[in-house]
Amino acid sequence: MKQEPHITSLLGPILRELSPLWEHEGLKIQETRIFDTARAEAPDLLVHPRGHAPIVVEAKFEQNKSALEDQAQDRQSKLIHGEQVEKVIMITYPPNWAEESDENIYHLLKSSEACLKWAMWSHTGRMPSRGWAETNLGELADILEIAGMSATKLHNAVADLSSAVRIAGRGISNTNSADKISEILRQHHDPDASRAQSSRMAAMLILNAFVFQNVLSEQIPEVPRVESMRTQTVELSDGSMEMRFLVSVVRAAWENILQINWWPIFEIAKQLILELPPTRAPIILNQAAAGAEQLINVNLGTVQDIAGQMFGRLVTDRDLIKAHYTRVEAAALLAELGVSLMHNPGWDNSEHVTNLRIADFACGTGMLLSATYRRIISRTRRTGINDRDLHSEMMENVFIGMDVLPSATHLTAMSLSSFHPDIIYRKSNIHLVPLGCNKSNNGKTITSLGSLELLDDEAGAQSLFGRRSDLHIAATDNRVAQDDYLVKIDAGTCDLIIMNPPYGRATKHSRLGAEHSGVTRDVIPPFAAFGASPQDQKEMSDRLKQLSSKISKRAAHGNAGLGSYFFDLAHAKLRPGGVLAIILPLTAATGKDWEGLRNLLESHYDNITFVGLAGATDEERQFSADTGLAELLLIAKRRTSSRSKHEPSPQVRWVTLYQRPKTEVESIIDARLIAALYPANGETAHLRFGQDIKGRIVAAGINDGGLLAIRSDTVLNTAMNITRGSVYLQRFEPIPIPISRLEELGQRGPIHRDVAVHRDRQSSQTDRAPFFIDPPPPLGTDPFPLLWTHDVASGRESRLEVQPDSSGTIRPEKSKEARTIFWDHAVCFHINQDFDFGSQRLAACITPEKTLGGTAWPGYKLYNIDYERFLVLWMNTTLGLICFWITGSRQQKRRSRITVTRQAEIPVYDPRSLTAKQLEEASDLYEQIKMLDFKPANQAHEDANRKHLDRVVLCDLLGLHTKGGVTENYFLEALGIVRAAWCDDPHIKRR
Repeated sequence: MKQEPHITSLLGPILRELSPLWEHEGLKIQETRIFDTARAEAPDLLVHPRGHAPIVVEAKFEQNKSALEDQAQDRQSKLIHGEQVEKVIMITYPPNWAEESDENIYHLLKSSEACLKWAMWSHTGRMPSRGWAETNLGELADILEIAGMSATKLHNAVADLSSAVRIAGRGISNTNSADKISEILRQHHDPDASRAQSSRMAAMLILNAFVFQNVLSEQIPEVPRVESMRTQTVELSDGSMEMRFLVSVVRAAWENILQINWWPIFEIAKQLILELPPTRAPIILNQAAAGAEQLINVNLGTVQDIAGQMFGRLVTDRDLIKAHYTRVEAAALLAELGVSLMHNPGWDNSEHVTNLRIADFACGTGMLLSATYRRIISRTRRTGINDRDLHSEMMENVFIGMDVLPSATHLTAMSLSSFHPDIIYRKSNIHLVPLGCNKSNNGKTITSLGSLELLDDEAGAQSLFGRRSDLHIAATDNRVAQDDYLVKIDAGTCDLIIMNPPYGRATKHSRLGAEHSGVTRDVIPPFAAFGASPQDQKEMSDRLKQLSSKISKRAAHGNAGLGSYFFDLAHAKLRPGGVLAIILPLTAATGKDWEGLRNLLESHYDNITFVGLAGATDEERQFSADTGLAELLLIAKRRTSSRSKHEPSPQVRWVTLYQRPKTEVESIIDARLIAALYPANGETAHLRFGQDIKGRIVAAGINDGGLLAIRSDTVLNTAMNITRGSVYLQRFEPIPIPISRLEELGQRGPIHRDVAVHRDRQSSQTDRAPFFIDPPPPLGTDPFPLLWTHDVASGRESRLEVQPDSSGTIRPEKSKEARTIFWDHAVCFHINQDFDFGSQRLAACITPEKTLGGTAWPGYKLYNIDYERFLVLWMNTTLGLICFWITGSRQQKRRSRITVTRQAEIPVYDPRSLTAKQLEEASDLYEQIKMLDFKPANQAHEDANRKHLDRVVLCDLLGLHTKGGVTENYFLEALGIVRAAWCDDPHIKRR
């Protein structure tokens, strides 16, 4: 009978073969003298490659799980070379292995069969919190590699970098060189606003160069350590002596490094230090080097992830261009999902791997490209390939990155280079691309939109790095840099495109303003970045329209934002079988303006997966940092040909994660759970890790995005069924009901910009409106009443009948337009456009007289006005509120926004199925209920009047309990459970 140590002795050598990190001392098998104390104890395995935190692995037979748990927790109290053991991975062997032959065990461990079970203890607790997860040895190797990053070191590194950047940045900001440095970094358009920002950014780039130099010095004898460049002796005020840097010495060292390699990393840093004032430069360099020295013990790749997050905080213009930066965990999740979907005949084929083309056309600091590189490495290593042997070709041929900020592209190059910093490569495909309007030598204005210029296959995108970045990157010669050149990426050539593109809308519907020549002008995000004038913004907007017009079927829509244009770019560059992995606003799943994207997915893609987060706050529902909007991940594989009309529509997996992964390990686990689970169409399946439920997958259609990011299964089932024509409250069989969309019952009203404008807010985007907005006269005396804004505090919106709040005054020379729009669109039935469930009460309301709707309450003109009262009753029941909630975009906490163009998609109980008597009863019910005060919608479970509305509409009027064959009380009890579950959903729950 075999004992546990014997099986571990078989497992250990196989595991060592799965990563070059674990050669020699990187992985120790059953050795003593490991712990600083208890020297006689021998952990089963110690995974501790250089630069990684120690991970202890303990293994026992499954029947000894209890003892294994105790042992693992005891190991966390141990020190190894003064460093606390932060993570202990527990493995259980199947009981029958005690009798199994070595040959069979060896075969099982080498196979892809999930023959082991595992769990992990860390400083944050147990994962999974209950139970054990199945795995094979290759997958366990991935976890061991990823878990090697110390959470403590990571936290300290973030703090160290932040402190060092702030200190050195202040030193730069207080010099006369700050403006020139802003210009180098393309942040000089607004000196007052960008001086501190660009100074911190410069400090970070210098600090990063020092960090990279320290790593190189360990590999290449010609590269000195940073500390060795302190050559100036300075006497301080207290009489002590300090060694400081001279710019000339640092410059010489960096020029020597440039003669070897790494031009993108050190060239910009060299430019920056040359601008520092001679008297202040030694102090600033000393501050940056001090920060670099604190980080040298942390894995460099992770340092770059930290730098990427820090960089995002430094760029104020991102609030205009909406270029936010991806969290480390989100990058790992998206990269694993994208790489797992790629067609690959075998990751053991080096030639195949180095022939891949992987692009990010909005690369920022390279977070997504670096995460993708890690996921590819994890696969090649398991086949026995050493990724060092692939690195130069990966840098030269595989990765393509573009951005409009020079500092971002340099950080991307540094992040990718840091995987094997001592490996020389001849060129790179990381490009700085211009955004804005510039004069050419002949005086002609050239308008550039960064990588979006690639939408024009013939023109290509201009690279501001010029050929210098290719020639000098391997020091092939010392020729002077040639002119900038065009980057061309042929259509249908990329295997994976992974992006977190800018979100800014390409229209003028922004509340932002920019001052030019003392006058506040309209801003067209994202074209206002880099201080673009109103004329330049218009030029860029026109250029975008020109580029987009070349595409016959497109996702692009100005109101959707730039993300939709980047989708078109990715769609054009993906080869058949290529994979798209992109982060977008949550509204991409449901928004009317994103319909083109969903149509392209439906016709040209398979394996479509949307991933959303059921978080309680806006921040918890984001994959990026600081967007302020809920987001989703979209992963899909392009078909070899478009889907014919005779083929069935694609099945879409709508994945809801109950919380955003907190670590990279969690991200990989979540991604693998998602990748392995394909429920049948119309079915729901849960993501189970051990006994933990991490989330849910619903298989549905491309237009079922409202099912995304719902936490409760009870609410999901109700929402999913009601849109398909049944009330499903789980305690009894579904009750069929007639469901229609509002588009079948009427037509939308005008957009508020076409109706009225405040007298003091005239601008180019609203001067077409025929009315001014003025205070209302006494009720019943206004010829042109308006229902314009929300006013929760007044209490007037707490009842089904809402009074007009404004009056329309005809603008000069607009009388015909004013009377026409009122005649055509004044109605009594109005729909909430931006429903805040935490304060507002109503999904729809009725005005006592015909009224023009505005920004908050656009009108909806029904073909039969007899339906108005029934629909306002239905839409404010619990079921009606849920229908509204899943139809609207839920990008912000407690809000569901339904634009005028999206109103038509709201599902309602079809009033055409009602008898004349029922319509009359509905009218009577409205008269009885219209003056009842409702609580905010997310308090419906505590609202006696909402419960009363449910009873009289759903039971008394529609008789749903009778149709379901249950008593009224039983029906209402089941409905109460749904109501309470909906009010408890993290998106709308009170806090």
